[in-house]
Amino acid sequence: MVSLIRAMKSKSTNFKHQLLTLLAGIYGSTFVLLDGADGTEHLRRVSEYYSDMSFKLFTYQIYQILTFQTLDNGTADLYKHFLSYICGAVLEMPFLFFPIVGLVYGYFFSGSLLIVYKNFYRTKKSLLFWVVAFVFFMLKNIEGINTVRTWTGLWILVYACLKYYETKKLKYLILMFVPPFVHFSYFIMALPAYIVLVFGNRKTVFFSIFVLSFFFSFLTPNPQEVTDTLSQTELGAGRTQAYSVE
Repeated sequence: MVSLIRAMKSKSTNFKHQLLTLLAGIYGSTFVLLDGADGTEHLRRVSEYYSDMSFKLFTYQIYQILTFQTLDNGTADLYKHFLSYICGAVLEMPFLFFPIVGLVYGYFFSGSLLIVYKNFYRTKKSLLFWVVAFVFFMLKNIEGINTVRTWTGLWILVYACLKYYETKKLKYLILMFVPPFVHFSYFIMALPAYIVLVFGNRKTVFFSIFVLSFFFSFLTPNPQEVTDTLSQTELGAGRTQAYSVE
């Protein structure tokens, strides 16, 4: 708590970013993983499948992931594959898995918030703003580390978009296309960000489509066509069966 207060009082954005990232890594090391939780399963796979993994098998499984094949250990994303191999086979310290996940999550999460609230004290804020801000921090905060991939992918996308539109640097444009390799779902969930990148921020059009999407399907007259297309790969077939509902 002392470190957090010290970070917030600092006038250096870089210092705040570095210290908040470090705190997220420390927080990741304090998780009490319960039976049946996603985090418990992730850590178990690091110990059981990656501790004795050869480099040859590691590289072959990269090929399998990139071609949307299912692996015996259940890994479907490059991010977790690389991180599990480094902690389990290279460092032989599976317990470092969540501290490193915490550092990665903390870097993009805190970096995004520091950008959003850069001019926080210079702007007027309504009661509605405080309500939304309170709900946001209560529901989606640093505890997202426990998901390992999903929310890490989101904050990478948010950070990349904010930095790219602020600086127009190529490295942030490239970073915008990293989330699909953190969690496969961003091949679909990141599409709105890519549409804005290509067509610009047409707020009225996008808002109208969002509202109408509650009543109409914009994908295709027959949603089954989308399901059939996604099912053409092993990973797509498995995930479609898990997530798709009539």
